[in-house]
Amino acid sequence: WFFLREQMPLRRACGIGLGLVGLLLLFDPRAFDWRDKEALVGNGLVLGAAASWSVSIVYTRAHRWVASPFQLVLWQTLLAAIVLTLSLPPLPQPPAYHQFADQRGGLGIPNVLNVLSNAPLSLAGALGLGYLARGGGRLRAVGGVSPTVLTAYRLFFLGALLTGLGSAYYHWAPDHQRLVWDRLPMTLCFMAFLTIALSGRIGAMATRLALPAFVLLGVASVIHWHLSEQNGAGDLRSYLFVQFFPMLLIPLMLLLFPPRASPATDGDILAVMGLYGLALIGDRFLDHPLFALGGVISGHSLKHLIASLAVFWLLRGLRNQAT
Repeated sequence: WFFLREQMPLRRACGIGLGLVGLLLLFDPRAFDWRDKEALVGNGLVLGAAASWSVSIVYTRAHRWVASPFQLVLWQTLLAAIVLTLSLPPLPQPPAYHQFADQRGGLGIPNVLNVLSNAPLSLAGALGLGYLARGGGRLRAVGGVSPTVLTAYRLFFLGALLTGLGSAYYHWAPDHQRLVWDRLPMTLCFMAFLTIALSGRIGAMATRLALPAFVLLGVASVIHWHLSEQNGAGDLRSYLFVQFFPMLLIPLMLLLFPPRASPATDGDILAVMGLYGLALIGDRFLDHPLFALGGVISGHSLKHLIASLAVFWLLRGLRNQAT
C-alpha cells in the first residue's frame, strides 16, 4: 500500500495486523533484560528477519520476473549453503584420515593397491585429452559444442589425469603435505564438471564467466586448507563446500531449469554423480569392512576404480555426441 500504491482491503489490513501482533509477541520489550547482550542480539535478529521478509515481499510484488520463483531456489540454495558453511566452526583434517585399511606393500611400492589403483583414473584422463585433441573440431562442427565447454572438458580430463598421479604420490607416503597434490587437481574435476552440467541449463555468456570463477574457487579452497594446516589451525570448510555442494546444486538445476543444447545429457550427468557417490561410500564406510572380508581390496582402492569409471562414462557420452 505505502510503496506500491495498492489498495488496502479489509482482509489484507487484518493480515498485516495479525503479523504485527505476532511480532510483538516474539519481541516483547517488557519480557527480557535489556542489560543482557545475548537477549539484545537475539531480538535484534528477530526484528532483522522480519524486516528482511517484508522487503523481500515488496520486491517480489514489484519486480518483473525473468526467471520463475522455482528457478530462484537454485540461487537461494547457493547463498544459504555459503552462509551455513561460514557459520560452521573450522574443521581440521583428522590425523587418522591417513590410516587406510590396506597398508600392504608389494613390487617395492608401499601401500601398493592404493597407489596402483589410481592408474585407471590417469588412463581415463589421458584418453579424454587425446580424444579432444583429435576430435575437438568435429565436436564443434557436428555437436555444436562451444569452445568454453570444450575447455571445461579438457580441464576435467586433465584434472583426472593429474588426480591419478597426485593420489599415487600421496598414497606412497600419506601425510598432510602430500595430500594437497591429491586434492588440488580434484578441484579441477569438480569445477569443470559443474561447468559442463551448467552449460546445459544456462547461457553461453554465463558459462564463460562461470568456468574461470569456479576453477579459481576450487584451487583457492585447497590452498586455504593447506595454509590453515601449516598455521596449526586446519580448516576444511571451503574444500568440503567445493566438493559436496555441486552434488546438491546440479540436481536442483536439472530439475528447475529448462534444458539447452549440451554434449552431456542429463542421464550422463546423473550417472557420473551416482558413480562418484558410490566411490565416496566405498571410501567413507567400506574401507576397513571391505578389506576385513578377505583382505583382497579395500574400500579406498575401490573408490579409485569407481571414480575412474565416472571419467570413462563422461568420455563415452562425449564420443556419442560427435557421432
